[in-house]
Amino acid sequence: MAPNKCRDRSRRLAVRRFIRGDKDDQSSEAQAQPNPTPFGESRPIPAQRRASIQKAIDLLRAKLKEPLLLTYFDELSQQEAADLLGVTVKTIEARVYRARQRLAELIDCAAIRTPNSSGAAVRAAYS
Repeated sequence: MAPNKCRDRSRRLAVRRFIRGDKDDQSSEAQAQPNPTPFGESRPIPAQRRASIQKAIDLLRAKLKEPLLLTYFDELSQQEAADLLGVTVKTIEARVYRARQRLAELIDCAAIRTPNSSGAAVRAAYS
């Protein structure tokens, strides 16, 4: 049970880092970069990124959105979320998995529709 709790916490933190735009501190890319906030100051999330993520979350169906918000942002365990929603833990696991996949699709689609000035996002999508 303890390893599962650790995995759940790690996944929640990874989603939060993704939404905030933080780099993964363990990746070689992150370790090669100088620390932009040496005194522990948090950097603001770009408004455009925050808006696109919020829009993607808003587009999720309620059945997918509720477990995602409860487990990642309200920091409830999957068991607590299951009890609150009146479903099984396996249902919560499946819905969170589907919600994360759908969010990734929606965010990728938004990146394709709003390319940067060079059109790199569109070219990357069709490569």
